[in-house]
Amino acid sequence: MNNRVTLSATALMLCVAGCGLVDKPLESAVADCGLDEAPGAVLGDDGHSLRLDGRGEEDQIGLDFADIQCVLDELDTPDYVMNRILQTRALDGTQAGSWDDFHATWSYHPNSGTSMTISPLEG
Repeated sequence: MNNRVTLSATALMLCVAGCGLVDKPLESAVADCGLDEAPGAVLGDDGHSLRLDGRGEEDQIGLDFADIQCVLDELDTPDYVMNRILQTRALDGTQAGSWDDFHATWSYHPNSGTSMTISPLEG
């Protein structure tokens, strides 16, 4: 009996890993924020990385900062990272921060807005 339970549990774990049932938090965040078709939200690496391109003063397209903030909220971005993002100036260059399972790099310029890449934290 124990062997059957072990085999069933193993088969279930393999199916969860291989049947597409494993949650992809970046894809979920994009969907929950209604950005599936937004040109400024681009998923890569089979849903394991996300590029967010904010709209700046000279851009015709791009995400409003509220859209970027929605994604960050969905990913439970802590206040210390959000504060660093909000305080980034053009002359600061590319900044980085990590939390839970994520690593983000971002930059800001008034003309081009906030540009950000979020990927899994490598451990």
